[in-house]
Amino acid sequence: MPLKNFIGKASINYVESKSKEILVKNCNLKNSKEKIAIIITGWSKYFGSDKYFYENPYLSDELTELIIEKNFKGIAIDTCSVDKYGKDTNHKKLLENNVWIVENITNCDNLNKTSYSSFFIPLNIEAEASPVRAFLKKKIKNRLFFIKSLFLQPKWRSSVHSFISFLFFLKLIKEIIDFFQTFNFIISGRQFFLKTDVIFFRNSRLP
Repeated sequence: MPLKNFIGKASINYVESKSKEILVKNCNLKNSKEKIAIIITGWSKYFGSDKYFYENPYLSDELTELIIEKNFKGIAIDTCSVDKYGKDTNHKKLLENNVWIVENITNCDNLNKTSYSSFFIPLNIEAEASPVRAFLKKKIKNRLFFIKSLFLQPKWRSSVHSFISFLFFLKLIKEIIDFFQTFNFIISGRQFFLKTDVIFFRNSRLP
C-alpha cells in the first residue's frame, strides 16, 4: 500500500451510544468528504484494564459496509479493535477492501474541529501489523491580511504598525517552511520533530 494512502483529510467522529455497537447514525460518515475516519468513543480511558480489551465498542456490520462503499482509505479508533471481542469479521472485510485500520489511539481530548490533516505513518517493514506514528496537523491560519497591510496600504499608519505587520509576515514564512520540512520528514522517513501545531496520538498501531 503506498504511503500516500496513510495521509489525508480525516473526519473526527465523536460517538455517544449506550450500546457497544457503533451504528451508522452514531457517526457522520454518510456525507463525509474526507476519506479517513477517526472514531472517538472515549474508551481509551480504560486502557490497561481487562474491560478495555473484553468489552470494547466495535463497528456494526452496516457501518463497516458504509466505510467500504464510500471508498475510505482508512479508519482510526480509540478502542482495542473494530470488532467485538473474539470476532474478526470487520477486520477481514476492511482489509480485503484495502481499508487500513489503526487502533488504540489516545490523546484525543483536544480535538475541537470536525476535520484535520492526518498522518498515520507505519514502519517500512513486511509484517501483518506495525506500530504507527499517528498525528494530526492544525491548519495554518490565513494571515494574508497582514501581508496586505504591510505591502498594499498607501501610507503606513505608524512605524509600530509596520513593524508588527513585518513580524507576522516573518511568522507566516516560518510556518510555510516548517510545513515543507515536516512533509520532507514524512517522505524521507526520518525522525519527526514535535511542533506546537502538531497533535500526536499515542499507543496506535496497525492491526
